[in-house]
Amino acid sequence: MVLAELKGRFYGGGVLELTPSEFKSLKVPYIKKLSKANFQKLKDMIENNSQLANILDFTDRIILQDEMGFADKDIKKLRLIHKSLVNRRLKKKVL
Repeated sequence: MVLAELKGRFYGGGVLELTPSEFKSLKVPYIKKLSKANFQKLKDMIENNSQLANILDFTDRIILQDEMGFADKDIKKLRLIHKSLVNRRLKKKVL
């Protein structure tokens, strides 16, 4: 999500756009083994319009923590960076 915010461009109203070449340059982690239960849970979350933060909590644990070995503090830093970039794009002031 951080890379999408950095690679993409945004316009009035805060819409993030990724052109095909920008999208192709995004690094997408490869998960060697995703259980059917985790896949189904993610599918259900998306179909039920779960909040993005909840989906990211779930996928960050699987991808960043379990698969890539990131520490909790590093995941929190990445989430803060993402939130900061989204706030900048949406022109929200953070106190």
